[in-house]
Amino acid sequence: MSGSVSVVLVRPVVMALPSANHPAFWAATDLTPELIADDDARISPAQFCVAWAELMRATRPEIALAIADAMPAGAFGIVEYVCRSAPTVREALLQWVRYLNLLDDAVVVGLAVEGDRAYLRVELESEAPAPGAHELCFALVAQRIRQFSALPCRITAVELVHRSAGDPATY
Repeated sequence: MSGSVSVVLVRPVVMALPSANHPAFWAATDLTPELIADDDARISPAQFCVAWAELMRATRPEIALAIADAMPAGAFGIVEYVCRSAPTVREALLQWVRYLNLLDDAVVVGLAVEGDRAYLRVELESEAPAPGAHELCFALVAQRIRQFSALPCRITAVELVHRSAGDPATY
């Protein structure tokens, strides 16, 4: 499975990057500001992986959590709109899993519901994993659920298959 990633998902990486690191970032990723500005552009999973690696090298391991806190509602376009339009959290999660491939078709995410608990998991990983992207995605899902749900939501566990370089308490 090769796939591609929408530039919509790499824009938060570029925005979080210290401006002094932009020249090295563009060179390492083989991306350009013009490409990132193109709403229809897609990049390879390898470019996405390198973009995240460059961001983490230039900032800190927990940068995905900081990006999640700074992301404005609606940043992920139609996928986010469909999820936010769902009548329940369960339906929103089902829509997210269903339409996530519009943004990243190199990864497959699944949802399992058991009673009053929901489990999101990466079922098929990209050939070039970007662990920071998974951290951002799941942090945004948790944040948006808390933000838009009428009922309280409590995250009981987060299990990452990659070793976090940051402070586990932060997560």
